Amino acid sequence: ATYTIISSGGIENISSGGTATSATISSGGTQNISSGGLASAAIIVNSGIQNISSGGIATSAVVSTGGIQYVYSAGIASAATLSGGTQSISSGGSALYTIISSGGDQIINGGAIVTSASLLSGGTQGLLSGASATATVVNTGAVQTVGTSALAISSILSAGTQTLSGGTATYTIISSGGIENISAGGTATSATISSGGTQNISSGGLAS
Repeated sequence: ATYTIISSGGIENISSGGTATSATISSGGTQNISSGGLASAAIIVNSGIQNISSGGIATSAVVSTGGIQYVYSAGIASAATLSGGTQSISSGGSALYTIISSGGDQIINGGAIVTSASLLSGGTQGLLSGASATATVVNTGAVQTVGTSALAISSILSAGTQTLSGGTATYTIISSGGIENISAGGTATSATISSGGTQNISSGGLAS
């Protein structure tokens, strides 16, 4: 199916061998991608929902204001752009090469697999308890928050901010204008702080 419009109460189910291209999901519409199904270039906006379950794949989705993309265990979201919308990755789900721009929010639950996200101005990435993210680039005006028992590996703070709120960051590169804030219970190990970068360690924080 191509250029399908899925609006209030509408449901598109994509199962094994099925492909949906350039769907628009809005106003309470839902797209479900199950094992062997593929959705590419969907636009998700205004209470539209895309569900990626085990074995399902979504590529190059644009999640705009009010839209939500859910990535469940063994589901894969690749190259999504969060432009005011939300991506939530559950344990066992994978999100690769996500671009998170102004108003976009990536929520990473424990056990999720997230690599190579790029946060632009106004974008946020939140690592909840037990979550991990690898090779996130945090640009000017963007924020990565690492919660209790979460782990950020090899983040690059390119004038963006990383806040460790009980979580751990390792091998972070803090470049010019980048800020790493380590609060109570937070731990940073093996950071590289280059010219113009800042690491702030507050009460109960640890850097080694």
